[in-house]
Amino acid sequence: NPIFQRELSLLNVPARGTARTTTSHHLCDDIIAKMTSSSSFSFLFLEDHEDVVAVVQNCSLLCVSLPNAYERKTRGTVWMTTHALCFEPKNDSDEDDKEPGSRTTRTRTSALAQVFGESPGGTKRSERVEGKEAKIVKIKYEDAIGPSIDTSRVERNAVDISTAKAVLICGNERREIVRDETIVWRITMEEEEDGEESIEQRLRTPANKLLNISKQKNRQTKCEQLAFLSRQREGNLRFDEKNLRVKGETSRFDAPAAKISPLVRRAGRVRVTDAHLYFQPLIVRDSKAKKNIANWVALKDVVAVARRRYASRPVAVEVFYEVSDDDDVSNKSKSTMMRGSSVLFAFRSESAREAVIEALLKNEIDESKTETTTLSRFLDPTNVEAISKVTNAWKIGDVSNFEYLMYLNALSGRSFHDVAQYFVFPWILKEYGGENDSNNGFDSDKHSSNSANIDVSDASVYRDLSKPIGALNPERLKYFQERMKHMEDMQKRNQHSQKPFLYGTHYSAPGYVLFYLLRCAPKHNLKLQNGSFDKPDRLFKSISETWSSCLNNNADLKELIPEFYIPECSRKFLRNNLKLNLGHRASAPHSKIDDVVLPQWAKNDPVRFTSINRKALESEITSVHLHEWIDLIFGVFQNDCKNKMNSLHPLTYEGEINVDDAASIDEQMSLETQINEFGQTPKRIFGDVHAKRRREAWRRWKDDGAVGAKRKTNRKSQSMISQLEYENLGTTTEDNDDDDNDDEDEMVTPIPVDIRASVIDTIRLVSRRADDYLFVGDDDEEDAATNGIEALKLNDSPSRRAASPSNNMLERSFSDAHGIDTSLDKQIESVVLGNFRAPKPSDGDGADGSHVVKKWSRRTHNGAVTALECFADSNVAYSTGSDGFVRIIDIKNGHTIRAVPASSSTITNLAVLRQSVVASDARRLPIALYSTSNGNLFAYNGEYGSVDRVSLTNLTPITAIKVPSMSTEQGRAVTSHANGAIALRDIEKRVEVSVFGTNEFSGDGANDVLIDPQCHIIVSAHDSGVVKAFDTRSSALKSVWKQSVASRRNIAARSIAFAPLGDGLGDALGFIVAVDDSGQCCALETRMRGRIVAAADTTTTSSFANALVSANTSLRVNVDGEKNIVLSGFAQNVFRVGKEAGVLRDENDFRDLELRDEHDDDEKKKHNSSSERIFTAACFKTGSDRDVFVGAANGEVSAYAHRSSHIE
Repeated sequence: NPIFQRELSLLNVPARGTARTTTSHHLCDDIIAKMTSSSSFSFLFLEDHEDVVAVVQNCSLLCVSLPNAYERKTRGTVWMTTHALCFEPKNDSDEDDKEPGSRTTRTRTSALAQVFGESPGGTKRSERVEGKEAKIVKIKYEDAIGPSIDTSRVERNAVDISTAKAVLICGNERREIVRDETIVWRITMEEEEDGEESIEQRLRTPANKLLNISKQKNRQTKCEQLAFLSRQREGNLRFDEKNLRVKGETSRFDAPAAKISPLVRRAGRVRVTDAHLYFQPLIVRDSKAKKNIANWVALKDVVAVARRRYASRPVAVEVFYEVSDDDDVSNKSKSTMMRGSSVLFAFRSESAREAVIEALLKNEIDESKTETTTLSRFLDPTNVEAISKVTNAWKIGDVSNFEYLMYLNALSGRSFHDVAQYFVFPWILKEYGGENDSNNGFDSDKHSSNSANIDVSDASVYRDLSKPIGALNPERLKYFQERMKHMEDMQKRNQHSQKPFLYGTHYSAPGYVLFYLLRCAPKHNLKLQNGSFDKPDRLFKSISETWSSCLNNNADLKELIPEFYIPECSRKFLRNNLKLNLGHRASAPHSKIDDVVLPQWAKNDPVRFTSINRKALESEITSVHLHEWIDLIFGVFQNDCKNKMNSLHPLTYEGEINVDDAASIDEQMSLETQINEFGQTPKRIFGDVHAKRRREAWRRWKDDGAVGAKRKTNRKSQSMISQLEYENLGTTTEDNDDDDNDDEDEMVTPIPVDIRASVIDTIRLVSRRADDYLFVGDDDEEDAATNGIEALKLNDSPSRRAASPSNNMLERSFSDAHGIDTSLDKQIESVVLGNFRAPKPSDGDGADGSHVVKKWSRRTHNGAVTALECFADSNVAYSTGSDGFVRIIDIKNGHTIRAVPASSSTITNLAVLRQSVVASDARRLPIALYSTSNGNLFAYNGEYGSVDRVSLTNLTPITAIKVPSMSTEQGRAVTSHANGAIALRDIEKRVEVSVFGTNEFSGDGANDVLIDPQCHIIVSAHDSGVVKAFDTRSSALKSVWKQSVASRRNIAARSIAFAPLGDGLGDALGFIVAVDDSGQCCALETRMRGRIVAAADTTTTSSFANALVSANTSLRVNVDGEKNIVLSGFAQNVFRVGKEAGVLRDENDFRDLELRDEHDDDEKKKHNSSSERIFTAACFKTGSDRDVFVGAANGEVSAYAHRSSHIE
């Protein structure tokens, strides 16, 4: 088509079948041992606009033109397409060729077998290959000699077709053309009941019809006739009711559609019922199948629906689904739509698309569809409110840079199913060890380009995200600008009707995507290149050379794909695991192309390379500028030539062209081909300049993707990546989507399904906390912002009000504290923190501060100790156990003073009131509150031995109990519950004063709770990884702020503690210290919406390595008398001691504090610990500056002290 050729010449894109097909090379023979079903027919073998018409089984093929050489028949299947007859040989069909008990097949001696079985070089394949690797024969109608396919005069139920050439296809090898003056092929079909009419009706008549169309000299007529037949054939398909999985399902939608996968369009029919979504393919491999030919997915598993474009037409829809883990997808009775997280359908019209969306989201009885509708709104680019919530979550750090880019790609219509609209990611780094990398040819600063290491905190190694790829090189940009000026001049003179554009090459196109994925998707590359790979010098062989080309080549402006930031799939696309023979470079004939050459700082390790890329993506430098790149790709500057030098070919933008308005079918097909090959620009999402990310938001993700960083495991625990996992990461060469033969070409991406589905995880996270993201200000706004909790004051005394007229404590510096009465703060501090002080690493007396030594130990319970609380004024401690006993212990020697069998259930939580009674021996014994596993709350009077139930209602099991520290508020207590509720209770009246968070339950269980000394503020930690704050004086029962403190998604916030801010400034309520299940510790400002001011991993620098965190332990955080953070609850007998919350910076601020027996000083005994000595409870408020009490799983209660204060 001359119009098409002219457009391609303007775009600097060679037409398919021209320059790229002049040179080809084959794959090495070893690939046959690596690939399966190499002789199976694939839809990737079809050409553009070529469709499968029918499948004829039980056939045989014989070449009869040279009988002395090609006399042997080969059995198989004929695939009739609109362009050709494809014969698929049946592997191992000839039982005579097999030796009894042998796994290999003897070499065939016939010449036909040699054609089918030889490698392109003429060498027979190794017999180590199981079965004969025969080749597919493709006989094109346009190559046929004669006007028709004739009935064979020699053999019954057979036809003869004469051609001048044929194409041989074998797996991922290049397409080999066999030529001769006349090659006569005989296709014979096995006898059936209808005899000769069978091959006449099933093969000869339809094939002759297609052959006659292919002989048409008028291309327009040919295209129209083929399009009419395809449309008629697809429209005549009816859904087979036998494919319904549930008898009596009600149909909501039924229409023709095509299932879209990379470079493949599978025609069929979509049916939506009240229970399932079905896709029935038009063509199936087994043409005689009576059932199970339809793919399906249950509507209960559909989680979101998104509108998509296909070939620039708004007719497609992507359905996201989640199949539960207990579904055995290998079981045919549980066959799903496909292996993956979504499926893409293209319909005939936009109205059909809207109808199927309505059917999928129709909500009658199934409440799960409510969530589906909610999540679908977050994938609607017109829903500004939903998009802004995700953006706000990203701004404050609840969503990582990687997750946000994945979301924006999905929101803008990108899909892993369409390589013309594949996910696009930016180049982040610019240092890859190339000769031009040090200054990129245009900037003045010098940097060591060949360094074996790279510093991701150095801004000079980062690419400028404010400019598109085409504008990074000023010299090349001048060329583009001059060319555009020439176009404008031609347009003014009416010599050119096309809109001027700056770049004739897109940053994301099928050729670029498959360029990167060559080593894991060779079949798709062969289809794109008309059966052969591109020239070796143009293949993806080096990161440095690719980056250099993107900077200097006028026809190369490609960005990256998400695979470059995912360590799990790095070895699949950066290493030649399939041992493909990719040829040799012309400049270096002895240099074979194999694995991708990585920068020196990657140390030839793909996992390290992608991990560093991911770390750079999540860095502070990228976070500061990422919004600028978003504006270029998804926002206001995606077509701004004047300000941002960013303008692509008009056909790539949405709405610039309507394919349906083409004057003819031929022109329409040409436009579709051009659009699909050149790529499509994402849908514009933002109408204004994108907001900046908050300054500290990046800290939560600074180790994301790094080697050794924490990886998501389960909800309750998270462990460090092991060396074995690191070595095996991404090494498998199996397909992610291991479908049946019909669906073998579903995906090209090696990204694991769970990462592809992370978009749904992101929007589900945001949707469940939507109220938190209604408004998030920028850094400047946040610094001046206040909310309800900021106005809460610990002390309303006249002296404090006089010293601080503004009543805004956080606006005053520490130096302003002079003259403020701090007596109340000190009183509160001593109660909140207690007197325990963790020993310093090196005390002045020369004692070792790395451990404390046991003073005494007593077997107190017949089960695990579940809780410990001390009352130092009376020298007693309270302990509870799984045996149902509450015991009062003398803290000097561990002897039991009182004991009561308080419950037949396990006692789970304990709190001690400061109010007490006076015993006969003048010992003051406080009242204790405790809860049982069945959710009841009791009060135990230690003096009289009485137990009273104080909870009259049951809000599900209690997870924590806390009481205010001020004696004036000792009538109150607060409890957290497994359903997320927080209850403020009046103990004396036995009533619940308030229940907070009732509108925020959603299964977000509360794990810990705090209440300030004056009973004004309640803070809680939840399963979702969120810390919430409530105001007890407010009539609103919703949280006044929330903050996510978890290191990763699905990690729970486990424990919280108050930490002082500084003398005279509300010590006891300055910070909240929180720890999650992975061991990450965060410090939050209480009055500033819970803003995270510090975060550090508490386990990285431990000498106990990865054994610290276990699924069977529960981490607890405390603050000692010197305001240092102390963590307990590890799998080892060790505490982790950190600095003050206000000065905490990183993991190096934490150290080990080991709990040893008195005689365990030998180094060889240092790490000895038995399972019985696993500590299950700890108490630090002991009255002694060196004592700490711990309870163990074997029922022991022990006291430990620093050696310098050890009392015999």
